[in-house]
Amino acid sequence: ATPAGWYPEPGADVWGSMAKNDGFQTVSTSTPVLVTGMVLKGTSGGSFTVSSNRIKVPVSGMYRIVVSGYASGTGTAVIIFGINTSGTTINTSVYPSVRIKRTEVTVDETAEGSAIAKVLSTDTIGLLISSPQGVSVSCWGGPTDPNSSTGIRLEYVGPPK
Repeated sequence: ATPAGWYPEPGADVWGSMAKNDGFQTVSTSTPVLVTGMVLKGTSGGSFTVSSNRIKVPVSGMYRIVVSGYASGTGTAVIIFGINTSGTTINTSVYPSVRIKRTEVTVDETAEGSAIAKVLSTDTIGLLISSPQGVSVSCWGGPTDPNSSTGIRLEYVGPPK
């Protein structure tokens, strides 16, 4: 692998996840905003860390990244969840994003998107939310409802390419 170094065996059980843990977050901007209240929910095979609502992987490599978004509330909107590694741009050409189209009067919906991407151990991965129409949208996450929480999971699949 390049760069040379130690890497887990492809398919090794190395994963980490974080989820929103502090209730609702409402935004009404088309500019992506960092999802707050993110906490480490589980890990295996490495020392994943969360700091300032962003997660770091223990070893550089190719990761399957799964983004889940849980939207709740009323109104018509499209809510986009995505990730980045530095600023506030959702890079859908490299990283996964989730679009939840909310067109009914009241909508509680979970959607998921995934991709395989190169993640370095120096990267910090954050989950972003935006409303392209600029209308008020909310995402949810709470400790009593872990299966319907907004979150992200990174699973090691092999050395970097």
